[in-house]
Amino acid sequence: MDLDAGWEFARVPTPPSIWAGADAVPTSSWRVLSVSSEEKDGENGRATNAFDGNPKTIWHTEWSKRQAPYPHELVVDLGSRVEAVGLRLLPRQTSPNNGRPNAFELFFSNDRHEWGKPVLSDSVPDSIGLYSHGFNPTQGRYMRLVFKTSHKPEPFLSLSEIGLIRKLDLQSQKGWTTQYNIASVQVGGDQFDLKGSALEKAKLSELHAIRTSAWGTATLPHASHIRPLGAADIWQGVTYYRKRLPRPTGSQGKLLVLTIEGAMQSSDLWFNGKHFAERRGGYLPLVVDVTGCVRDQNELLVRVDNRDNPLIPPGKPQQDLDFMYGNGLFRNATLTVSDKLHITDPILENAPRSGGIYVTYPEVNSEHATLRVRSHIRNSGSSAAQFTIQQKLVDDHGTLASSTERSSFLDRQAAEEVVDNLAVSRPILWSPSTPRLYRLVTVLSIHGRTIDRVSTTIGIRRIEVSRQKGMLINGKPIRLIGTNRHQDYPWVGPALSDAANARDALQIRKAGHNIVRLSHYPQSSAFLDECDRIGLLTIPCIPGWQFMNSDPRFVARVAQDIRELIRRDRNHPCAAFWETSLNETYPPVAIAKQWDRVAKSEAVDGSMLTAGDAATGAPWDVAYNQWKDDLSRPQDTSPNKPGYIREYGDYEFGGAYSSSRVTIGQGMDKLLQETWNHVWSDNKFRPQYPWTMGNGTWEMFDTNVPWEFKVSACGLSDLFRRPKPSFWYFASQSAVDPMVKIAATWQPGPAKRDIVVFTNCDEARLSINGRLVAIQRPQKGGATSYGQAKPFDGSNTANLPHPPIVFRSVQFEQGALHVVGFKNGRPVAHDSVESALSPDHLKVWVDDLGVAPTANDLVFIRAAFVDKLGRINPGDHRPIRFEVSGATIAGENFAESEMGVGSILVRTPVRQGKFSIKAFAGKNLQGSCQFLPTSDFR
Repeated sequence: MDLDAGWEFARVPTPPSIWAGADAVPTSSWRVLSVSSEEKDGENGRATNAFDGNPKTIWHTEWSKRQAPYPHELVVDLGSRVEAVGLRLLPRQTSPNNGRPNAFELFFSNDRHEWGKPVLSDSVPDSIGLYSHGFNPTQGRYMRLVFKTSHKPEPFLSLSEIGLIRKLDLQSQKGWTTQYNIASVQVGGDQFDLKGSALEKAKLSELHAIRTSAWGTATLPHASHIRPLGAADIWQGVTYYRKRLPRPTGSQGKLLVLTIEGAMQSSDLWFNGKHFAERRGGYLPLVVDVTGCVRDQNELLVRVDNRDNPLIPPGKPQQDLDFMYGNGLFRNATLTVSDKLHITDPILENAPRSGGIYVTYPEVNSEHATLRVRSHIRNSGSSAAQFTIQQKLVDDHGTLASSTERSSFLDRQAAEEVVDNLAVSRPILWSPSTPRLYRLVTVLSIHGRTIDRVSTTIGIRRIEVSRQKGMLINGKPIRLIGTNRHQDYPWVGPALSDAANARDALQIRKAGHNIVRLSHYPQSSAFLDECDRIGLLTIPCIPGWQFMNSDPRFVARVAQDIRELIRRDRNHPCAAFWETSLNETYPPVAIAKQWDRVAKSEAVDGSMLTAGDAATGAPWDVAYNQWKDDLSRPQDTSPNKPGYIREYGDYEFGGAYSSSRVTIGQGMDKLLQETWNHVWSDNKFRPQYPWTMGNGTWEMFDTNVPWEFKVSACGLSDLFRRPKPSFWYFASQSAVDPMVKIAATWQPGPAKRDIVVFTNCDEARLSINGRLVAIQRPQKGGATSYGQAKPFDGSNTANLPHPPIVFRSVQFEQGALHVVGFKNGRPVAHDSVESALSPDHLKVWVDDLGVAPTANDLVFIRAAFVDKLGRINPGDHRPIRFEVSGATIAGENFAESEMGVGSILVRTPVRQGKFSIKAFAGKNLQGSCQFLPTSDFR
C-alpha cells in the first residue's frame, strides 16, 4: 500500500544560535580596546574573532614570529553600559585542539583604568565543550578577561567564542529552551540521543510550539525546506509529519509492516500515540511491525531531526560537509499487508545473511549457472503450517528458465531459512555490455492458495578482482570508467522522484561511464533498479566523510548502516563492491577490521567485496588509490590489493578554487579548461591498468553545498542536468555507435578560433555554410607536465582510445559550422552549431532526459532565447520568469539563464492531467508549451 500522499508537515521553530539568542548580550557594538597577543601573520587569529558569533573562527595568540606567554588579556568596549548575569566561553572547535585555557578572571568596570575585584574567578574544563557560568547581576561599559594558565605546558591561547548572558524577563523566556548546536557539541552527550521520557518531553514541547497554521500538505518524497538557489543556506531542525491511515481492506488478522525510507536523519515514529520505533541515521529505511496496534482509523506521527549530531554518521557538522544532508522524508513510505506465514523483511528481521530473499551464484559460466536462493520464512500465527514454496526464474522475454517446488513445515511463532538451488542452462549473463535481467518469483502456498509472493529482479554474474588482472566480470576483464554521484537536485536536495533517479542513471551511462560510486551515503533503490536495467555498475557507500567519533554508539551505528545497506541492496547485480569505510576518514585499523567483518558476515558464497581508502593494515578488498601533490595516484600502501581511483579531475587543480569548478554560464573557454583537466588526468592514469582497475571522476553532477560557493560546480553536468563539454569527451571515449560533438559556440567574437571536436570516428571534416574547410584525424601526442600543457594543444593524448580532434585557427563566418565523422571512408555521424541572431521569442519545453514523466515526478522545464529560426542565442543571460498551471513549481519560479537557457523544476500531478508552462523575459519575450501525458502516465 502506497503511503506517499496525504501527509501534513510542520517545522518546529528553531531557536537562534546561543551567541545571538534571546539571553545573549548583543555583540554588534563590541570592539577590542587592547589585547595582549593575537596572531595576524600565520593565520587570522585576531581577537575580534572571539565575538563574531561564528564558532569556526578563533582568537589565537601569537605563534608564527614569537610565542607570547601567559597570562593573556583581552579588554573589550561593550559599546554601552550593559548588565550581565553570566559568561560563556567556547574553546577552539577545529583541529588542532590546542590553546585551551584553564584559570581565568573576569572584570567589569565603567572606567577602563580601574577594575576592582573580579566578578568571576574560575577554571575552564579541558574539553571542546561549551563553558557557561553565572554570577550576580553586574553592570559595566568595559569587560576585561585575564587568562592566567593553560591545561597544557604551552604558551598558546585559542578561543572560538566569548559571550555574555543577560537576564530575561518572563515574556522573553517563554518558549525559549536551551538547545544544542555546533557551538555546544560534546562527544557522547545525551542531548544527541533522546530516549524515553526525555524524547516524550521534547515531542510535547515541540508540538506545542507549532502553530496550527504552520501545518502544510506534503506528498513523499518531500523536502521540508526548499533551499533557495544562490544562497549559502541550510536549514537544520525538527520537522513533524502526520498522516491519518484507515485500516487497509482485508487486513484483519494479517501482518502489517510499515516502511518509511529516507527520514533525515534522526527519526522517531509514533503509531496511535505509542512510540513504536526509532532510527538514528538517515538514508536507510525505518521498518516496523504495527500489526498489534492497527485500528479502524489510525494516526501516524513521525519526528525527523537533521541537526548536527556527532553520534549519527556522517556525524560531521553540516556547515563543514561537502554535501547537503537534506531534510524531511525524502523517499517513499509503504504499508505492507501479508499473511502471518510470510517471507520476511531483511531489515525488520535484523539477522546476518537472513531475512527476505537472498540470491547468490556459486557457479557461473556461459554454459551453466547455479542460483542459490535463500528464502527466510516466518510463521507469526498461532498454529503450525504445512506449506509449499515454489521458485520460478523467468528471463526478460518471459520464458521460464528454471523452477523448483517443495513442501515444508513451520511451527507456530517459528522461522526458518529455505535454501533452493536452481540450475540454469546456457544462462544469459549480466554485465555492463549485456545487462540481461531475470525475474525470480517466490511463492508460498497452502493447498494451492497463494499466501505470499515476492518478485526479485536479479542478474546472473560473477565479479572477481585482483592486482594482476583488475576486475573480471564473468571471467572477462573490464576497465572501469567511473564517476561519482550525489543524490541531489536544485531546491529539493535529495528528495528525488523514482523517475528522476532513473534519469540520473541514464545520463551517467550516456556519458560513457560503466560504474558510479554512490558518494557518500546509501542512495535510492530506484536508482539501483535503473542501473541494473542499463548495465551501470555501482559502489554502494555508507554515510561518512572526514569524521570519526570513538563513542561506541557512533561505531555501532556505522556497523548497523553496513548491515542494512547490504541487506537492502545485496540482490542488485549492479553492486560491484561495497564501501564499508568512512570516506577520507581512515578509522583505526581495529575498527576498520571490525566493520569489514560486519560486511563479510552478511555474505555467503564469497559474494562480498569491500572497498575503502588505502591505508596500512586496512582490510578492504579494493583499496582506493592515494594521491600526491605531483598529481600521481599510487596504490602502494596496500600493495597486494587492486586499486581504484575513486575521485579525480577536481581538487588537484586548485583545491576549493579548482579550475574544474565551472558553471555553464562562465563560458566555453573555462568549460574547455575543465574538460582538459579530465582529458589530461584520464590520459595519465590509463597506463596504471589493470592494477588500478579504473578511474572515477569527481563528479557527475554539480551539487548543493552549505558553504561559500553554494553550488560545487565540479560536475560533468550542471545541477540542472545540462551537459558540459566534459560529458561529451567521456561519451566519445566509450561510445559504441559512431558519434561526433562540437565543443564550441559559433557567435561573433574572435576572427579566428580553435574548434574542439569529440568523436570516436577515424576522421572529421569541418565545413562552414556548406564549404569544406578542413579534414582532421585524431593525433596522439606525448605527455607533458600539467603546468607545461595547454588545453587541447595536441599533447597528453597518447593513451586515449579516441583523442579529441582540434581544428586550428578557423576563420569565423556567420552561419552554420558543420562537422561530419567518417569511419572507413564513410560518413557515420555529424553535428552542427549555428550563429543565432537577436532573440525573437522564448522556446519552452519539458526536458525528460530520456525518461518519460510519471505521476508525482520531478522534471526540468527549460526556456531558451531563440531567434526567428529557433536557434538558441548563447550570449543571452537575462533572467526568465515562469508560470505553471496544472502542476506545481518545486522551488522558485525564475531562473538566471546560462548560455541562453534557464531551467526550473516542476512536480507533476499525482493523477493524470495535462499542465502548461509560460515563460517571460523582459517586456516583449515570451513562450509557452503544454505537456500532454502519455497513456502510461501513472
